[in-house]
Amino acid sequence: MIADLKPYPEYKDSGLPWVEELPQGWIVRRGRGVFESIDVRSKTGKEELLTVSSQDGVRLRSSKAVTMFQAKSYVGHKLCWPGDLVVNSLWAWATGLGFSRHYGIVSTAYGVYRPRDEHKAKWRFLDYLLRSYAYKWEFQTRSRGIWISRLQLTDWYFFDMPILLPPEEDAEAIVRFLDHANAKIDRYVRAKKKLIKLLNEQKQAIIHRAVTRGLDPNAPLKDSGIPMLGQIPDDWKTIPIKRVATVLNGFAFSSEIYTDSGVPLIRIGDVKSSGTVDIEHAVKLPGGFLASHSFVEIKNGDLVMAMTGATIGKVAKYSHDCPSLLNQRVCAFRCLSGRVVQEYLFLLLSSQLYLQQVLMACYGGAQPNISDTTLAGFKMPIAPFDLQKEIVSSVVRETRSLTAAITHAEREIELLNEYRTRLVADVVTGKLDVREAAEVLPEELVVESDGADSTDETDLSDDADEVLQEEES
Repeated sequence: MIADLKPYPEYKDSGLPWVEELPQGWIVRRGRGVFESIDVRSKTGKEELLTVSSQDGVRLRSSKAVTMFQAKSYVGHKLCWPGDLVVNSLWAWATGLGFSRHYGIVSTAYGVYRPRDEHKAKWRFLDYLLRSYAYKWEFQTRSRGIWISRLQLTDWYFFDMPILLPPEEDAEAIVRFLDHANAKIDRYVRAKKKLIKLLNEQKQAIIHRAVTRGLDPNAPLKDSGIPMLGQIPDDWKTIPIKRVATVLNGFAFSSEIYTDSGVPLIRIGDVKSSGTVDIEHAVKLPGGFLASHSFVEIKNGDLVMAMTGATIGKVAKYSHDCPSLLNQRVCAFRCLSGRVVQEYLFLLLSSQLYLQQVLMACYGGAQPNISDTTLAGFKMPIAPFDLQKEIVSSVVRETRSLTAAITHAEREIELLNEYRTRLVADVVTGKLDVREAAEVLPEELVVESDGADSTDETDLSDDADEVLQEEES
């Protein structure tokens, strides 16, 4: 169905730099002709608190594992209603916006805009349009500021923004088609994530056996002293992690100093489930911070772990020649020479045995947290140094096919999401005509994504939420 899509029969010049032409019948209006500003304030602060993110748009804060600061009172915060556009003014350039499906309160620094009466029926189309990759250029060029984290979209620049408007029947067909396409993609992604979970469980079983019993099934055993572990080989030791590795805690860098280039700042979102640390998409700090904050500098070979949120305990290897700095809520483990092999320590930290200790010791309820001191104090079984490399080699051999399958599935998810991004952009800008395709779609598949399949990585725009909440408290 998607492969058969074709362009519209006729086009006209758009007059815009980022889309050369539009289908006949489509028009362009400035934001002020499509939206009006809404500024109604909460008198009690008791309404449902909403959060705005680049991943999911506007969601109930209670439905997301966000890490942002809680204000003491929400009296005077802005109200929004279903069908209103909410724009995180500091993160509009990174798609920190969306239409609300809920009545609730948002930051006073957010923009709340309501489609004018003649355009209210198109709010679902406008949600797809403004959150699409096609509109990134508009939001980036219209946001003003010195620091990247302080680029702000004001009402004036938003109201001057060109808005693409198809005929109402075209807008309805586009929404119907994209809802259907997103439902199918979400279903595929869910299946891949389920597969990855099963493969990781198999991999964890192999790792657990290796780091708790070693390679010799007939080795004499002794009590480990760890209730949840039981027995370990007789020549192994049970000692705290701090005796084999140094633990570095992160620093609370202000988002006001983020730059477009410089030293990578590693945050929770950069610690990937695949066991790698992403520096390409990490935010940056000025180069001078490397010398002034050397106490949180991480190097090639360090192991990085998330210390808060839904992915608490997630660990990854820092495998880059260039150094980076460590943000708060993330810690790093650096092996002490001659006591533990890096790859062996990585197996220990990524094992279920270590994660169970993390989950038992964390605090904070819905938003779990743990300290670097607690992490360093956990006791783990340590094999003799000359045996550690053999254990690592054995695990690598046994899990090679599982690792390859996980990597392949993760790549498929990445490609599906890239395809989704391109498809939405092409459809909302009229490059593809979906009217006939939308007419024959089965009703049962036309559902709206609820955001349940968004990634579990920390959303970049959460930082802007945190800054705003701190300023308002």
